[in-house]
Amino acid sequence: MRAKARKSARHAPLRVVLSSFGYKHGLPAEADMVLDMRFLPNPYYVPELRALNGTQRPVRTYLLRHPVALAALEQLAQWLRALLPHFHRKGKTTLHVALGCTGGQHRSVVMAAELKKRLPGNVRLFHRELTSARRKAHG
Repeated sequence: MRAKARKSARHAPLRVVLSSFGYKHGLPAEADMVLDMRFLPNPYYVPELRALNGTQRPVRTYLLRHPVALAALEQLAQWLRALLPHFHRKGKTTLHVALGCTGGQHRSVVMAAELKKRLPGNVRLFHRELTSARRKAHG
């Protein structure tokens, strides 16, 4: 029975979870892979962007105008697309890739959202620090 369950899992589509997080709040324990986005220009140091987050257009525009961000996105997407079939063949049903920056508000949010656009199949997106900030604001 166990072999049959394992075999059917291999035929189920692989679900990819992309999440953003802030290193200052700790690593996400559920992540299979952690990618560090702190090498990118930091919108936090641009006064008009500091209070915004990576879901907002000015932050996205600022970050994606830097060639290093675009190159990183393409290279990461290519790498993950190459790895996904291997994880699927090994019977993995969910692959959680966490992208981190210092506070989890700007760079990791943009990069996770943009990476989602470049990956095939069932890809979910979760922003840990933005979600926890909303929870704190609403009690």
